[in-house]
Parts: sequence; structure tokens; C-alpha cells
Amino acid sequence: MDPATIIGIIIAFAAMFAMLMLEGASPFSILLPSPMIFVFGATIAVAVASGTMKDLGMCARGIPKALLGRKPSVASRIDALVELAGVARSEGFLALEPYAQEEEDRFFSAGLQSLADGVDGEALRQQLEDDIDTKAAEDKVLAKFYTTMGAYAPTIGVIGTVVALTQALENLSEPEQLGSMIAAAFVATLWGWCPRT
Repeated sequence: MDPATIIGIIIAFAAMFAMLMLEGASPFSILLPSPMIFVFGATIAVAVASGTMKDLGMCARGIPKALLGRKPSVASRIDALVELAGVARSEGFLALEPYAQEEEDRFFSAGLQSLADGVDGEALRQQLEDDIDTKAAEDKVLAKFYTTMGAYAPTIGVIGTVVALTQALENLSEPEQLGSMIAAAFVATLWGWCPRT
């Protein structure tokens, strides 16, 4: 995740809490467990229902990479390829095997290992293109899962508000509780828009 994303999220929440405090409200007035549990739980449930168990496992494994992953530097990768081309030219393709074992990038490592194993150029090209297509298909599943969450979260927030307002209307005989119940109802809409952003 790019640091700008984290900074943007922190600034957004800071602005929201600052607004609450300037209005004389407590920041805890929006940190209500019941609407948060409903919105986030139902949003995840909808995303799970839109795919398969295999998709769910893949998406769960993709969370650390989505949050902590970094884009590799293209310039450093080009420099590494130039250096490895020099090694292959002077010592032969078999000399690339130790580099393949040390490489952390699985795609790059597989390509180097195939060169060391003597795979010809056209077969290697096809192998790497197949790997790229497979990775692109996996990324598409991940993107669909999280896009589904973002698309449905606002609607789920509104549903949470309607359910909570229904409960509030059932308690018209206790007017002193209506204010807090209605406020809690609208908190569900607020949290419904958080995954959307």
C-alpha cells in the first residue's frame, strides 16, 4: 500500500473526529459496536456469497500483500537483468541457478531457473506469458472481491439504518431514548460508506 493511502485515511478520520469534538460530541458516538459489526460483517458476507470458497482463500491470502506490498523498482530490475545477462554470457546459463534460488520474486526466480535448466527461448517466453496470464486472472478475482465489498457497503449501511430506525419507532413510548436510538441508526449509514472510499 502506498503511504499516501495511509496518510489520506488518517487525515480523513482525524477530520471527522475533529468535527465531532468541535460540535461538542464525543468521538465515541460513532464508534458503536452494533452498526459496525452489522455493516462490516454483512459486507464481507456479501463478498463471500458472490464468489467461491477458493476465491475466499485467495482473497484472505492477498490481504497482507494488498496492505504491505510494494511495487518493485523497474530501474533496479533492469539493472539486475543487465547484470545477469553479463553473467550468462561469460559463464553460461547454468551460472544463473544460484541467482534463481536467492531471488524472492517467484516470477523472476522461475524464469532464471528455466534458463539455467536449458529451456529454449520460445518455450520460456510461453511459460512466462502463461504465468502472467495466471497471475492476472488471480488479481482479477481479488479485485472483484474487494470491489464487491465497496459496491454493496453503502446499501448495507442504509439497511442497517432502516433496521435500527424500525426498532426506534417500536419504542415511541419511551421518548427519552429516541434521540440516541436514531443517532445510532444513522451511524450505520456512515460506516457503510467507509469501505466504499
